[in-house]
Amino acid sequence: MRHPLISIVMTAFNAGKYIRESINSVLNQSFDNWELIIVDDASTDNTYYIAREYAEKDDRITLFRLSENSGTVQIPRNKAISLAKGNWILGLDSDDYIEERDLEKLYNRAVTTNAEIVLHRIVSVNENGTPIGDSIPSHDFSMDTVLTGKEACMKTIGRWEINGNGIFRKELYQKLFDNREVTTVNSDEYDTRFLLLHASKVVFSDSEYYYRQNSNSITRCISYKRFDVLTVDHDLELLIGEMYGTNSQEYLRMVNQRFNNLIALTRLYKQNEKKIPMEHRERIVELLKCSYYEIDKKKICPTSFIKKILFDSGWKIFCFIVMAYFKIRKA
Repeated sequence: MRHPLISIVMTAFNAGKYIRESINSVLNQSFDNWELIIVDDASTDNTYYIAREYAEKDDRITLFRLSENSGTVQIPRNKAISLAKGNWILGLDSDDYIEERDLEKLYNRAVTTNAEIVLHRIVSVNENGTPIGDSIPSHDFSMDTVLTGKEACMKTIGRWEINGNGIFRKELYQKLFDNREVTTVNSDEYDTRFLLLHASKVVFSDSEYYYRQNSNSITRCISYKRFDVLTVDHDLELLIGEMYGTNSQEYLRMVNQRFNNLIALTRLYKQNEKKIPMEHRERIVELLKCSYYEIDKKKICPTSFIKKILFDSGWKIFCFIVMAYFKIRKA
């Protein structure tokens, strides 16, 4: 096999329903100088055997199986990247798929712009592959836009104006992440921003990545994994504070993202408390309370009167006010 230009890394856990479509979208690419590295995270369904079937037929596909489930996407992803031989890395989830010219468009854009990261457009689809909602970036966003890494990172704070998915130089990733310990379930949310922050140039391609929203997705499950994003917010707040200063607009934006996530996740917990496994509740409450007491209250946008009510009355009253607010708003 010739030396691949692009290494596609795929992590898989119980993805038997969709992994064929995902792998086939790679096999159908107009650009053929790639390798696909699949790391099975100790699946209990037929995921591994489907992947092995493809690997036995195409020497561009490498399959590795973890002996036990890691509990986070980052551990198998790091394993896949460590096996990668390409100069460029593309992450592809095992229930997602890419358009036929995706690799061609991404690589050509990388070569012509000399960028370190090239992002494609994310199109959300349902379990049947039907597009739902708007894409990220939206279709009125100019794909000729060129950003510094810092500019790109800030467009993911508060809301995702751009996405963090595309190809990136392997050497950039190795410089930043080699030998780094994974500390949170959602550490990929932090890593995406960290990677963007340290890129010299970020550009865009009009190619499309189809992100499947399904009921088994980690982002849709009600468990402590969903709430671990609060730890990510804490780490991002420290990082942005160090890079921009705690009086900067960038830091202010990050603190308010943390505040908004605290409110949203407090509501989510209270609405689903009885559905959450007992062994997870204590950790979730600990994460929520830590975020509540640690947040930089002076940097939050609401009026001082609202902040005083929310933060001077204690954790239990805060929860009560959050739930009362959404109940009134819904009425």
